[in-house]
Amino acid sequence: MVKLYIGNLDRGVNEETLASVFRDQGLEIGDIQLHCKPRNCFAFVEISDQTSADQAIDTLNGFQLLSTAMQVEPSVSKRRFSKQILLRNVLPHVNQQQVDDLCSTFGQVQNSEKLNLGGREEVIVVTFETPEQAQQAVSQLSGFELAGQVLRVSFFNPRRSPRNSGMNNQRPPEFPLRILVPSDCVGAIIGKGGNTIKKITQETRARVDVNRKENLPGTNEKAICIFGNPENCSKACHEIMKVVTEEAQNKNKGDIPLKVLTYNNLCGRLIGKGGTNIKNIIQESGAEVRVSSVQELPYPNADRVITVSGDTDKMAEAEDKISRNLRSSYENDMKSLNQQQMMMGGGMAPQGLALMPGMGPYNPMPLMYDVSQENPGMYGQYNQNQAPTTEVAYLYVPTSTVGAIIGKNGSHIKFVMSQSQAQIKVADKDDEEDKVENPERKITITGNRNAQNAAQFWIFNRVSEDARLRVEITVPRSLVGRVIGKGGNNVREIQRLSSAMVKIPVDPNSQEEEVPVQIFGRCRANFYAQTQVRQILMGQYQNQGMDPRGRGGGAGRGRRPGPPQLND
Repeated sequence: MVKLYIGNLDRGVNEETLASVFRDQGLEIGDIQLHCKPRNCFAFVEISDQTSADQAIDTLNGFQLLSTAMQVEPSVSKRRFSKQILLRNVLPHVNQQQVDDLCSTFGQVQNSEKLNLGGREEVIVVTFETPEQAQQAVSQLSGFELAGQVLRVSFFNPRRSPRNSGMNNQRPPEFPLRILVPSDCVGAIIGKGGNTIKKITQETRARVDVNRKENLPGTNEKAICIFGNPENCSKACHEIMKVVTEEAQNKNKGDIPLKVLTYNNLCGRLIGKGGTNIKNIIQESGAEVRVSSVQELPYPNADRVITVSGDTDKMAEAEDKISRNLRSSYENDMKSLNQQQMMMGGGMAPQGLALMPGMGPYNPMPLMYDVSQENPGMYGQYNQNQAPTTEVAYLYVPTSTVGAIIGKNGSHIKFVMSQSQAQIKVADKDDEEDKVENPERKITITGNRNAQNAAQFWIFNRVSEDARLRVEITVPRSLVGRVIGKGGNNVREIQRLSSAMVKIPVDPNSQEEEVPVQIFGRCRANFYAQTQVRQILMGQYQNQGMDPRGRGGGAGRGRRPGPPQLND
């Protein structure tokens, strides 16, 4: 038997409650020793073997049980506590300085290191000056919300390091049920002293995270994220909507619909061919169901809103069917990805994985699925450390969509720049008489690879759900032949892998040092093709000992980009 330490427990937890949490995860346990002291409540749990213990730590550390997030660790004596802690669930756009500043409140941070797991999960190891400081950080940061994502914090054991645990053992990320509720109903959902939310989590065995701090941009609603098995998530959602309905009646607000947030990539399969799936859900549940379009969202995001109207029982039945469909589509995508990685070792990931979970209740600017890291393609693994500091891409959009992209007083595009860390400049507005001749506007995007990824993803989706746009990146004239390849082989292979169309118009009489590479296609295909072109350039820079900064789509031939400019 292996002993685990379970800390940061709510005082309402008893041995049976704790045992049921482990049973819900399919874990066999033995003796439970529960200790409640004046300052804290904790337990020691015996579990069958080390594999089960590792699974318990991975799945239950940070698990919301009643009002607190559990701390699950190997049981060790205090004198053996490490000075190092492990932070999981850190969102990709959070930089290490933010993490260092957060951890420094508990003591002197000697070092912080980001572990490269080869996937989307960000894992950071922080080293403190003393084990006592590390112990305080683990106790206080477990369940802490950073940039909308709940952290999972534990002591770092190099023998159990994620770097050494093997990626083949990883399970797919949780698929939470995300709903929107009116902001003025959140207090009722939480209840006095947290009693209502405690009761819901205790009765349904689901973990409920409420984003209390701020509304979703452009709305008077807050996001609630529900974790657990599908049945428990649906039960918790039903109980929450009962509270919302009662609160609305007390305030004479009328009927409040259930709003489910989901990923854009899954909506097509939910709706079904000719709307057959959604019509069946409406007919079988008796509820009204409507799926929003991307353009309807008042904030820049790739999520869609599914609005379900009816009494609470009808909404609950419709939600259950909707969640089953979405979860099935997601799991099928994950299986397809795993099979493709094992059998092919390269090429494109499934189209359904352009955006996947692994985020908190609401993440306003998720990155696209990282095709180059998971799928090296024809030119090997993309090494971000070798990439130019900044890259420039020119994205051409229909003139009629520019207003929606910029937003009122620049609100949308400012939001995208703050979240993606990219600099975005929209070209000056053409005169009215020139609109027929110039139906496109050029948007210049400057930033590193992740910034480009996020900014382009949002602009594509803001234009339309299935937008096929033109993107230009520039390459040195001396390297155009390398990009094209012998007999055009490279361009043909990029087109085959990405499904994008690639054109390189070369004017022999031009004196320009750089040549534009034009890429036409959907967002995912377009960005994949851009990545492959840049990989070819990077290989040539390395072979020739050239400095890639400012070349081949870099930041304006080495000049520092100026501040972003917004034009109506």
